[in-house]
Amino acid sequence: MDVKTIAVIGAGTMGRGIAQVAATAGFRTRLYDVSAEALGRAVSDIERNLDKGKHLGKLTEEQWRSGRDMLETLTNVEEAVSTADFIIEAVPEDAGLKAALFERCDALAPAHAVFASNTSSLAISEIGVALKDPSRLVGMHFFNPFTS
Repeated sequence: MDVKTIAVIGAGTMGRGIAQVAATAGFRTRLYDVSAEALGRAVSDIERNLDKGKHLGKLTEEQWRSGRDMLETLTNVEEAVSTADFIIEAVPEDAGLKAALFERCDALAPAHAVFASNTSSLAISEIGVALKDPSRLVGMHFFNPFTS
């Protein structure tokens, strides 16, 4: 599968960090949150971090530009996942919340989309029961890339 678009669900500390890494790597990245205010804070933090990374020589001009240009923020989950190839949730550590989110996204996302849970303590099998095809779910845990 050729991943072109990544949807990140949740604009908290981890979600914004994941979105930053995905956009900087050149993926079209859609950061979704129910709160426009949370998205605004996320974009401010990402821009500050990208600028710092560029200033310190940790990001090339191309990576810095990609981090800005490839990121889109949305408060509509259907729009966020409807054409996503890879969907990463970064919501609070609550199996029920994660499962309900995946069930909703599964109904809205393309059939080829792969789902990922950014969990460090929950059983992936417990979350995966919400998907029509649980084999499309992977567990991954990101470390926060923010340096400040």
